[in-house]
Amino acid sequence: MHLYQDQAFNISAILSANLDVLEVNDLNLAKLAKHNLSREQLEDRQMSADAGLE
Repeated sequence: MHLYQDQAFNISAILSANLDVLEVNDLNLAKLAKHNLSREQLEDRQMSADAGLE
């Protein structure tokens, strides 16, 4: 959504819904190891929303 706009400047509001729920214990250990990651380095992710200005 454009909040302000003229010929030289533009401000927009953004909102992003993150509906992907991630359970770390469901991740494949071998695939994590390929990327040098472990389950202990990661956190579960719940649904969230991000808002900002652009």
